[in-house]
Amino acid sequence: MHIGNFLSTELKKKGISVPEVAKLVNKSDTGVRKDLDKDSLHQSVIEAYAKVLGLNIYKVLAEDYEGNSYPTPEERPHPEVSDQDVPSLQSIPTKGIEVLSVNIAVPSDKQEAFLKLLMS
Repeated sequence: MHIGNFLSTELKKKGISVPEVAKLVNKSDTGVRKDLDKDSLHQSVIEAYAKVLGLNIYKVLAEDYEGNSYPTPEERPHPEVSDQDVPSLQSIPTKGIEVLSVNIAVPSDKQEAFLKLLMS
């Protein structure tokens, strides 16, 4: 499953705009558009979009894995996710610090020296 296409389709079905999503997931409009173009995303990013959409992304992925189509909102008997089911993005204590994730590829023979440099 191309997760970006799936999320984009679901957002259109629910009438949620990119600027609205960007505010809810604490990203820029450009960041959201880039995410919607990707075929894979980090689990925490997918969970944030799933919360905005009010759906259980794990059920969606399981249905896709089993070869079943995910039911449309009209076919679902009730909402799949409540606010209590998914941890809030705001629950991470940052005390005014913005969280930043960076992946850096370092040759294995240089990793220890690189870690020492980062920690100094």
